[in-house]
Amino acid sequence: MVEPLYSEDNGRPSVDPVVLFKMVLIQHLYGLPSLRRTAEEVGLNVAYRWFLGYTLQEETPHFSTVSYNFRHRFTEETVLRNTAYRTSIHPCNFRLVFTYSVFHSFL
Repeated sequence: MVEPLYSEDNGRPSVDPVVLFKMVLIQHLYGLPSLRRTAEEVGLNVAYRWFLGYTLQEETPHFSTVSYNFRHRFTEETVLRNTAYRTSIHPCNFRLVFTYSVFHSFL
């Protein structure tokens, strides 16, 4: 319906939020000083590419994409709220986690 309004050759491709979190995890685990340096390392290191799910031919995310998402989209409030919801409330609604087994294991 609105597809003709978008240009296919402009802008950066979307990046999976899991990849963004994994990039920040790499930054903290390996003590990289900035997201810019992390993005450079991800582009060069085969092990990082494998961890993120990128092949050698694929372009890795630009550092500004990661930086923007963590400044504007993944704030402390939204991450904590969504994490709490997905790990405790949401699975119980679909009977993926049974409360009696969770509480029983702590006894």
